[in-house]
Amino acid sequence: MQTEMTRRNRHIERVAPVDEEFWNYIEDESNYCSMDEDILLSYCQNGKLTENQTKWVLYTFLKELTVSEIAAIEHVSLSAVKNWRTGAKEKLRKANMINSI
Repeated sequence: MQTEMTRRNRHIERVAPVDEEFWNYIEDESNYCSMDEDILLSYCQNGKLTENQTKWVLYTFLKELTVSEIAAIEHVSLSAVKNWRTGAKEKLRKANMINSI
């Protein structure tokens, strides 16, 4: 019985109700500047990236997603997204769009 009471007390300590003020400080991650997207798209067009390579650039730099998250969203393998990344980096370097990513 003491073990159960201890477990419940720990749970109560860890799961504290959040004040309404807390939610005012949370940033809305879905908002991003469309100009940022336009700039990235211009790099993709100037670098002559494929559609999938462009997806990698946008997911990575606008939404800050990992390779595994991109793979899950696009329903492709991890290695496919890694290939998109490799191709995009190579093309952008050749077009002098980036120095090192």
